[in-house]
Amino acid sequence: MFVLLGGCGEDAAIEQQVPAQDMTTAKHYIALLQNRQFDQIEKDLDPGLKSAKAHETFVAMAGLLPQQAPLSAKVVDWRASDYSSTLKAWTTVNLTYEYQFSDKWLIINVASQKSATGVTLTGMHVYQSADSLEHINRFTLAGKGPLHYFVLLSCVLIPLLMIFAVVCCIRSKEVKRKWLWILFILVGLGQFSLNWTTGEWLFHPVSLLLLGESYFAPLFGGWTLSISLPLGALLFLWTQSKSLLRSGADSRDNASDSAAND
Repeated sequence: MFVLLGGCGEDAAIEQQVPAQDMTTAKHYIALLQNRQFDQIEKDLDPGLKSAKAHETFVAMAGLLPQQAPLSAKVVDWRASDYSSTLKAWTTVNLTYEYQFSDKWLIINVASQKSATGVTLTGMHVYQSADSLEHINRFTLAGKGPLHYFVLLSCVLIPLLMIFAVVCCIRSKEVKRKWLWILFILVGLGQFSLNWTTGEWLFHPVSLLLLGESYFAPLFGGWTLSISLPLGALLFLWTQSKSLLRSGADSRDNASDSAAND
């Protein structure tokens, strides 16, 4: 089994799916860290991670945690994977909380492994955030550059170009094997993806994208906009350009003749 959840304003939806035991375990270790009870944390730490450096790391992370109740605490990511062998079965759990205090936001990750013999802590991280993830990853045009506007405009124009080419293909009397052309037109080649929040981009040359665009945002995550080259639409319109122009001219002539007869 593999489960992945991330977040954007719907923490209740996430927490309904996270086992209560997983949340209790994560909050238990966070509370131990907040109260500087390092010996209790290190007692459950995976043997391969126990060292003087690990203790120093816990001390540094605790320095970020105020010793006060948070204003809010919500799950922003949960990952769980089940494993088994001939000797035992176990589950790895990776749970991330967003804590709001009066003067700061903290992202706290707790990784653990649970089996029939108990729970082992396999990792813990504390990061300070400038704001809530929901606010940081909101969709906004403020502070965006030319690349953002280019991708956003392409997400609108590429599907319109493809739909226009499909309509021309259906209406054309000279095109053979229209269904092959339509399939070619509706699928974009390659994929250029832009993280709207960070501005990071990624290009996959071998990829197919229906209607040449897509957009996706995981819960509490940034929007990713993707576009592809509308090669089929461009080739169709280029190869049929003379026919389309002639058809347009014939339509205008017929309209003129009808007006003259009237």
